[in-house]
Amino acid sequence: MIKEKKSIGREIVESVSYGHAGGTKFIAKLCESELGQFYLWMVETYPYAERRLASDAMGPSDTAVMLRDSVLEHLKK
Repeated sequence: MIKEKKSIGREIVESVSYGHAGGTKFIAKLCESELGQFYLWMVETYPYAERRLASDAMGPSDTAVMLRDSVLEHLKK
């Protein structure tokens, strides 16, 4: 569903990654191919680019980028 409806996918990812302690534990439950597909979607949705925080506070899109990076680290392991 998140592949077809990117805006809903963004809402889900940002909700899970922002302000929900332990909400990202689901990545450990994905098989390698599912995790790879999720990572590719994350890179497409939250591309690697220089990001500057507008203020000292982090928002949902910032924590989604952190989730993207943690998915990559999980794949490396």
